[in-house]
Amino acid sequence: MVALNKSSDQYKTVAFNKSVSEFRLKTLDGKGEIRVIKVQGLHTLNKTDNKAYVSMHGGANIGLSAIIDAEALGNMTFGTNCVMFFVDYRYAPYTKNPGQTEDVYVVIKELYNHPKKYGIDRNHIAAGGRSSGNTLALGAAIMLQKNNEEHMLHNLFMLLPSINNIMWTQKNAWNTTGWSEGQIFGYEKVQDFMIKAWDFSTNSKEQLENSIYVFPGKASKEQIARLPKTIVFTAEYDFYRPDAIDLAEKL
Repeated sequence: MVALNKSSDQYKTVAFNKSVSEFRLKTLDGKGEIRVIKVQGLHTLNKTDNKAYVSMHGGANIGLSAIIDAEALGNMTFGTNCVMFFVDYRYAPYTKNPGQTEDVYVVIKELYNHPKKYGIDRNHIAAGGRSSGNTLALGAAIMLQKNNEEHMLHNLFMLLPSINNIMWTQKNAWNTTGWSEGQIFGYEKVQDFMIKAWDFSTNSKEQLENSIYVFPGKASKEQIARLPKTIVFTAEYDFYRPDAIDLAEKL
């Protein structure tokens, strides 16, 4: 872990009171590996009933990494009985959708089937992420449903979720009250970027438009009803606020 402020005694105390390790799992097709970074407080190392949180970073499936979130969010384990698992899922365009969702699905199943190995209570496994990482969390929850395994996931925590294509298709979907022309221009560039990013992530226009794992926010009423308890966090000027509101209203 890299200290952001090496002179901060508080940060050092937190950093030295947690354990950071990693492990690898085989991908669903057995041809690759999934790197998972495990972060937990030292006080939880000898326990077998810790809660588990599977976290997915943002980056539109083409960038950023699990280590960034592990460094930024790992201190959340300090003083809690929660073990955090940061999934370094495979990137597009080298791995196309739903490969990233499959990676998360594999991690959740591994934790549920081998809880003692990871010091967790398998009945308290939650998943979530930030931004497009929520596409994978929500998609994995739906993938579990497909195999009648939804009991493996206890909660979803969705932070500023990018899970739909509302911001692309509805030009006035976001709140721009008080924004300057430059800010609005910048937002439109994000739209352009996301369209290209999702194009990288899929094999065809048909998949982009129809696969539930590309935009799991389009889940059916039946799929929504079968989700675990879910909390959705949004912000007033977040790019993906419409996605969050849409899911919250469905819930």
